[in-house]
Amino acid sequence: MANPFPFTAGQVLTAAQMNGIGEAWTSFTPVWTATTTNPVLGNGTFVGEYTRVNKLVFARFAFVAGSTTTYGTGDYRFDFPVAAKNLSNFSAILCSGFIFDSSSSEMYEVVASTVSSGSVFRLNAFRNSTQTVSVVGPTVPMTFANGDQMFFTICYEAA
Repeated sequence: MANPFPFTAGQVLTAAQMNGIGEAWTSFTPVWTATTTNPVLGNGTFVGEYTRVNKLVFARFAFVAGSTTTYGTGDYRFDFPVAAKNLSNFSAILCSGFIFDSSSSEMYEVVASTVSSGSVFRLNAFRNSTQTVSVVGPTVPMTFANGDQMFFTICYEAA
């Protein structure tokens, strides 16, 4: 889709211009890595979609672990579906989501932050029981297993 921006001061916008502000959602396959050994999706599912409004990117992710999913070692990292503006290390990005432990039916809220040059981001999970925030990995906020889920949405500025 053609970018309808920039508009000029005093311009009267048409319905076509207003309808063209947001792009349609585009599917993508999320890239999921870890700092030591990468996880392997196996028969699990991990899907994503993103859309853009000018330089603002909204992306949503849905992960369900399968019986052959392996979880790697080290902290988890996720690639942005569209290159992000080069943010400083550990800059916050807007995120809303949760991790669901299917064995205990416990849910953990998550926030996201950029890592390194801003080419990837990590999730940080909040544990209600201990009132702590920890970087998500194979054993944080719980030990991941078949049926566990992650659902989150991020919003950030494209490069």
